[in-house]
Amino acid sequence: MDEWNYIDDALKHYKKHLQDYLPIEDLILDIRNINLISENEYKAINSMSSRKKMNNRICKIFESKKDRKDFVQFCELLCMHSNITLQACGWILRDIAIIK
Repeated sequence: MDEWNYIDDALKHYKKHLQDYLPIEDLILDIRNINLISENEYKAINSMSSRKKMNNRICKIFESKKDRKDFVQFCELLCMHSNITLQACGWILRDIAIIK
């Protein structure tokens, strides 16, 4: 199985949780500052009217990138968040992403 398939499957499995609970407003600046999204993507996400829409867009960005390194960095941001459930989700996704 191609390595991205593991990440894609994990994103599909956790997408609903991320869409509903990801505190994107706490993470979006960090995501931009480490160049996981472009300035245009950042502006587009920030202009959205709801957290769920913002979260859905960030999930779609990572689904389309197919770059394991970027996804691992995103997971590591989740792992460092103060919310324990989000940390656990980040660790699970990160572990899946680093499978060779």
